Amino acid sequence: MEKDRFRLSILQQKSDWWDSLTEDQLNEINRGIKDIKLGKTVSSKTVWQKYGRERITELD
Repeated sequence: MEKDRFRLSILQQKSDWWDSLTEDQLNEINRGIKDIKLGKTVSSKTVWQKYGRERITELD
């Protein structure tokens, strides 16, 4: 019964978490998206190799 009430509460919400982000947060997200499109990113593998550390699990 409690789960049903919780689900109903979630469905009744009229906004998404995205709607509560500040302008600065949205700008940072958009900057990150732009960096990805411009190839300004570094893979996890490259970072691990640069600092000479072994990886615990395979991420790439």
